[in-house]
Amino acid sequence: MVNNRYIMGQGKVYLDSIDPATGLPMGKARFVGNVPDGGLMFNIAVTKYEHKESFTGQGLIDASIERDPVTTGMLRLESFDRANLILAFYGEGATVAGGTVSAESHTAYKGFAFQLAKMNLESFTSLTNNASPPVPYVKGTDYTIDLKSGMVEILADGAIADESEVRANYVALGTERVTGFAKTNEEFWLIFNGKNKLDTDKPVKLQIFKCRFQPAKALDLINSNNTQANLEMDFSAIYEERIAEMAAYKGGLFSIEQTQAA
Repeated sequence: MVNNRYIMGQGKVYLDSIDPATGLPMGKARFVGNVPDGGLMFNIAVTKYEHKESFTGQGLIDASIERDPVTTGMLRLESFDRANLILAFYGEGATVAGGTVSAESHTAYKGFAFQLAKMNLESFTSLTNNASPPVPYVKGTDYTIDLKSGMVEILADGAIADESEVRANYVALGTERVTGFAKTNEEFWLIFNGKNKLDTDKPVKLQIFKCRFQPAKALDLINSNNTQANLEMDFSAIYEERIAEMAAYKGGLFSIEQTQAA
């Protein structure tokens, strides 16, 4: 009698860098944060080659073989952290230091806004003209400032002359920045350390030995309270010849491991 082994999985997804010398994981696996239901999909397709005989008059298939397996998948990330953004957009990350900024020069246009060199302001001291000594403008009458975004709006009915030079003085806190498509794509070793909720949380492990990700399909930054923005990326599993004959990585593409059947 066959005992069915059903699975309903949850768990953690890790991405590890690959040692260029061996093709094996570096042992620096990064937890990517929460992956929602349906957020890790794994697909396999093959091409079927068939031969038809030509002597019965019916064109019957007398030989068939499956070849050219293609392993693809999808990973959906909910964590909007710097490492995930770098992954999703082939990005380059940087830490932007905070500090005190004095006399930052901008051209003011009535009824329009400009952005400061830094965002996430702790305080905004003044907006002045370029005279010596500088004369400050009146916040709320001549301009407004959004401390979070670092946007300054020049009010249309204020005293600031159109197309005049203004200078901003403020204190900013640190931020982190990711610039998209600033470096080439990187391949990762994907590890899913799962638990089977239908089998007393017994462990299930999926490893894909070399994943190459497509950029995130979209980035929805304006959403309501009951929706969750995510980073959804397709990936391909790449054959790794150097490990294909090792017992643990036979075939060079992926492995699925679980506890022994009762």
